[in-house]
Amino acid sequence: MRHIFHRFTLQQALPHNHQAPRGRSAAVLVGLYRHQHQWQVLLTQRALHLRHHKGQISFPGGKVEPTDPSLVHTALRETQEEVGLTSEFINVLGTLPTFHTGSGFTITPILAKLQPGFNLTADPNEVKDIFFMPLNQIKQKQHCQVTLANKPHDLVFIRYQQRLIWGATAAILDNLYRHLS
Repeated sequence: MRHIFHRFTLQQALPHNHQAPRGRSAAVLVGLYRHQHQWQVLLTQRALHLRHHKGQISFPGGKVEPTDPSLVHTALRETQEEVGLTSEFINVLGTLPTFHTGSGFTITPILAKLQPGFNLTADPNEVKDIFFMPLNQIKQKQHCQVTLANKPHDLVFIRYQQRLIWGATAAILDNLYRHLS
């Protein structure tokens, strides 16, 4: 897997005033961690009291704030806020292609290797649960064709334990899997 990380090159950090091609800008951390001889990805379940996307599985991350100097900073700041993972344990490798959501966000996935020794603590205002999913679980993905606003869309679903991963998170994981294959 080490040679695969060389495929990702960090794009120049975009300034905080970067405007998304569509809608609002956001950045998420796609954190990979080697545990028990396999690569795993850091995921969260959003808190159930949230107004948007409550209970959904997601990456740590969120909206770009005016004070964020870059999209990498946004992902790192949000990750620390949501799960308590500080930048000293995050080795940023690069970015995956942006993803445009139906809710008007352009998400930039920041790919990173997590270093051992971290402790994770969920912010109960934002996160119900924190967990790692083995990367090879992405192979078990399922596709579904739906029509939204008279346009066909291919949706990706990934089941893991008692969880259903879908939407932007599943699409980003699917894209990661295709890059690693």
